[in-house]
Formats: sequence, C-alpha cells, structure tokens
Amino acid sequence: MRGFLAELGRALADLPPIGEIERRICGLGQAMSLLAGDPARNETLTGVMEGLGNDGTLLLRDRTGRLHRIYSVEMNLN
Repeated sequence: MRGFLAELGRALADLPPIGEIERRICGLGQAMSLLAGDPARNETLTGVMEGLGNDGTLLLRDRTGRLHRIYSVEMNLN
C-alpha cells in the first residue's frame, strides 16, 4: 500500500495547480463556442465556457449573459 501511495503522490505532484488547469480550460472555451443541452428533451444551449465551478461543474455563459452549470460532458469529435 505504501508503494501505491508514493506513486500516487508523485503523479499528483506532476499535475499543474487547479488555477492553471482552470486557466487552460477557460482559454479553450474562449477559443470555441460550446453546444450543451439535454438530447432527451431536445434542448440545446450555445455559449462560451467561463471556468470551473467549485463543485466540479463547467460554467457556460450563453448569448444572453446567463451563466449555466454543465454537470457532465460527452465529446463527439466526428
């Protein structure tokens, strides 16, 4: 168990601080608009990613300026 914890500690030490991760994600969001929504309800939302919520959600600002929380993300790169 100690070996596993040591490996985990080294892996976590290599990660950038959360602020840096958030900055990178925000930069990506500003470079592209995102499409979000619930396909089961035939609902879509377009906006720009603003950052990360303190609960792990993505924050998306729509064209009207309203802020939305995105709880899960599925990417389709076709």
